[in-house]
Amino acid sequence: MSSNLSDEQRRIQQAAAFDLPRESPGNYTHEQIEGMRRFIQSYDAQNAAIRQEFDLNKPPTPPYRYQEYPRMLYRGAQTTIVHDDDELEIMLAQDWSKTPPLPGTVEINLGGQLTPAMQAEVQRIDTQARTKR
Repeated sequence: MSSNLSDEQRRIQQAAAFDLPRESPGNYTHEQIEGMRRFIQSYDAQNAAIRQEFDLNKPPTPPYRYQEYPRMLYRGAQTTIVHDDDELEIMLAQDWSKTPPLPGTVEINLGGQLTPAMQAEVQRIDTQARTKR
């Protein structure tokens, strides 16, 4: 089966089929080629974050940034949290400390005391847990 296309038409069709440029690189000056390279480099730099691949099971996390507050304070086996310098000064004046006690002696209290109903439930759960051992 012969084709009625000329060699030039066949070359244009193949270039279109394979998404090749119509003009050969020999038709551009050195300055034009360097300008295109700079354009592609700047485009790649702007879109680098978009194209960056990562594992969906372990997405990138922002680096750790130290924050002074909220901060935990200790008094005996109790703990509390302060949110600014004013609270810190008040709690330090009430014998709270920045230094944690020895391991195993900390009672976590994230604000306020437990209600009597909650204390009774805690006692019941604690008793159940200790008797099952």
